[in-house]
Amino acid sequence: MGFFKDFKEDLNLNSKDDDEDYDVIAYGDEAFGLNESNGEKGPSSNLDEEPISSEDYEADKASDAYEADGDDESSIEDEQDDYDDEEEVLDETAVISAGMRIDGDVTAKGSVEVFGQVMGNVTCRGKLTVSGEIYGKLTAGELFANKAHIEGDLDISGSIKVGQGTVIIGNLNSTSAVVAGAIKGNIDVKGPVIIDSTAVVVGDIFTKMVQVNSGATIDGRCTQCYSGVDTNSLFTKYSEREKVEEDNGQA
Repeated sequence: MGFFKDFKEDLNLNSKDDDEDYDVIAYGDEAFGLNESNGEKGPSSNLDEEPISSEDYEADKASDAYEADGDDESSIEDEQDDYDDEEEVLDETAVISAGMRIDGDVTAKGSVEVFGQVMGNVTCRGKLTVSGEIYGKLTAGELFANKAHIEGDLDISGSIKVGQGTVIIGNLNSTSAVVAGAIKGNIDVKGPVIIDSTAVVVGDIFTKMVQVNSGATIDGRCTQCYSGVDTNSLFTKYSEREKVEEDNGQA
């Protein structure tokens, strides 16, 4: 009987401890809080607090919106920093060897050398060297084409060198160019252009200054529209002077 008596007392003691734990969990200060005014357990009441006016509500909304705008500006600055990092040119070169054909676009953060064939656009931040075939748009920091065949527009941020034996069908846009091959398309260069003696150009040339070596063939119009010289005002002055001379002669 002593064993059962001790077991009953332990059971009652554990039940009492469980009730105390339940009180802490159910009515603890952190769970629901105490209403200090009457000492009752349970959720605290906010009925005695003053209601928020519409002006204060609008002010809080404006403050939250201002903080949100600040967060947006910070995120934009972070994205701009990431974009600047993405513009960095890596010191590496991808090679498309002779006999290799790629059906699709090619994108590289460094330089690219093409000796095979690419059926798609080629974009790289560094130098693009082409001695094979590309059928698509070319975008690069610099271009050197030697005995290449390219069908597509060229958008080059730096210089372009078109070697002898190269055929390009497409418009060309760069800061400077040396042409010794054949180009069918317009050449738009903000800086100097050199048309070598072996060059054949079928299209218009827009440039700042141009040098055409003896033997070159150009089938198109050449204008130095980026030279900064106002040719219209120059010839207008001559026309005005002739008119003044005629008026003086008649008088």
